[in-house]
Amino acid sequence: MGVALLTPIQSPSASAATRGLTNNVVSTASGKIEVFATATQTFTNTGAALSTAISNGTAKTFYVNNSGSLSLTRFTMTITLPNSSNVASFKRCAVNVAFTAANTCASGTPTTLTNPVSGSATVYVLSLPASGFYSFQITQNKTGTLGVSTTASLTNVVTGVYNS
Repeated sequence: MGVALLTPIQSPSASAATRGLTNNVVSTASGKIEVFATATQTFTNTGAALSTAISNGTAKTFYVNNSGSLSLTRFTMTITLPNSSNVASFKRCAVNVAFTAANTCASGTPTTLTNPVSGSATVYVLSLPASGFYSFQITQNKTGTLGVSTTASLTNVVTGVYNS
């Protein structure tokens, strides 16, 4: 189910018929979406928004994971940065590819994203497959705490007929 993190503190409960919020799991008869941010790549939901140390001028890597059984056409990610910080770069690797060093993906080249503004939700129109993840890397100019929360909705579940 989509883990929707609107605030990095407590996640509100959600109706399974509408959407799952902040690290809550919403199940349907055919599967679930479970989207959450972590400091290291994992499919184990922490149940809380990501809150991790970030340093001035150092690339910080984090992940958005979907440990659910349903794929998504989009998710929303809210990033909270230290006060008055300016983002120098914000990038991601291809789905299921991690950063191995600053600005270096394990395969392919990083994609530059619109720099987030602290505390505002930016909608990234990225498909996120079941059991999939994105690796993000952000460089900014303050030392403090990076917060990342996610929201996913059942209205954004990939639908259709699939043959294997």
